[in-house]
Amino acid sequence: MANLFPGAKLMQVIEWGYPMGSTRPVPPSGKAFSVIHITGNSRLPSAESEASWRINDPGLQNSMTFCVNRDGSVVQLLADPLHMAPWSNGDVNQPDTSNRRIAATLADGVNFNEYTLVSIENVGYEPGYPLTEAQKKTCAKIIAYYHKAAGVAISRSTVIGHYQINSVTRPNCPQRDKGVIDEIVAQARIEAGIDPVAEDPQVIEELKAKIAELEESNRRKWQRILALITKRDSLIAEIGTLEEELEAALDQAATAAELRIRVRRLRNRIEDIKAKVATLAADIADD
Repeated sequence: MANLFPGAKLMQVIEWGYPMGSTRPVPPSGKAFSVIHITGNSRLPSAESEASWRINDPGLQNSMTFCVNRDGSVVQLLADPLHMAPWSNGDVNQPDTSNRRIAATLADGVNFNEYTLVSIENVGYEPGYPLTEAQKKTCAKIIAYYHKAAGVAISRSTVIGHYQINSVTRPNCPQRDKGVIDEIVAQARIEAGIDPVAEDPQVIEELKAKIAELEESNRRKWQRILALITKRDSLIAEIGTLEEELEAALDQAATAAELRIRVRRLRNRIEDIKAKVATLAADIADD
């Protein structure tokens, strides 16, 4: 029984399944997920060395499906990922329950490894040695290959970081910049012939929320513009009234002194209103 990833070097470990060495059905497509890790060994051993360490110390009870070198070359530790559960995702500690698949795993009360499709370790160390571009590309190819084989969607819900299972002692696994998972997902969708964002429920919900936010912002903006226009029109109307009063004052003033005083006051008022109209026009233009 084998389902080897093209180009991978097989170094089979014996620690897999529950009980150890037992196979499983393919994880349910509606609940399965894959997990991205970083080895965290500051000596940066090769993927082969990481595999050998686990093979030669069966008491570790610690296995992953794949381990990826920093040049992108890959070692496969479970010969049939679809039917062999890894032992690398059982350390649940304050998981990210906003992820629907994580929440479903908790609700079902199963070991997280049972719903893990593939668990990928990447040789690296934080800080200073995050995943390389070659590692990201290999992770994407592995995910595209096995998710397609298992009928599991490729999205940010189905591809998670170890930190989402254990946020307490693995907060930077696979690395500090959590955007690396988004990069891998986008690349995996391309590898699988899927548009990087189409059909991803999480992305669609985010886009819907952004659209709603922009619509609300535009609504408030137009309300402000209409209020400014109404005020501007009111001031312009007041100018017309005052100009009529000015004409009447010129006609009706009893003395030259009284006329000058009334004219000066009316002109000052007109200039003040014109300034306000100019300010409102600037505000409308800015909006």
